[in-house]
Amino acid sequence: MKSRNSLVVGVVLLASLLAGCGAKPDTGHVGPVGPVGPQGTVGAQPLEGTPPPNLTVIEDTDAIVANEHPYSGFTRIEISDGFDVIVKRGEGFQVSTRFEKTAVPYIQSEQEGDTLKFQLQDDRTYHMVNITLDVEITMPELADLVLREGANVTVTGFDDFGSEVDFLSELHRE
Repeated sequence: MKSRNSLVVGVVLLASLLAGCGAKPDTGHVGPVGPVGPQGTVGAQPLEGTPPPNLTVIEDTDAIVANEHPYSGFTRIEISDGFDVIVKRGEGFQVSTRFEKTAVPYIQSEQEGDTLKFQLQDDRTYHMVNITLDVEITMPELADLVLREGANVTVTGFDDFGSEVDFLSELHRE
């Protein structure tokens, strides 16, 4: 009788573990979620609870704005907020961008002394899915590269430069 009760308890315990505890399933999604992009966008989920008052949703509209920028004389680069950047060695300076049209009002790019910076406005929380934030930089010398908050940068033609990369960002060397 005792072994039968143990068997029943074991089966009930196993069934409850397999069925879950009534909690929401782990979707594997990391980061903010929200109603972003065209209907049916993979990964977009409705926000739960009250969204932050400064939430800015940047949607994928397939409308891209391309520009050339007159920056020059920089040796340091700071990139933040999910920009995809290619840095190449070249004779002179060239900075070209391709941005989602809906993102343009929130993008900040500037040169402070010898540092070129690309980031989104600091005073907001962003939710973006499948948007274009592409920057291509050609420069003769790279001294330092700082990547924060999901920046993705590929460097070609430079071997010796300082770098600071946070845990959300990626640095690739070719």
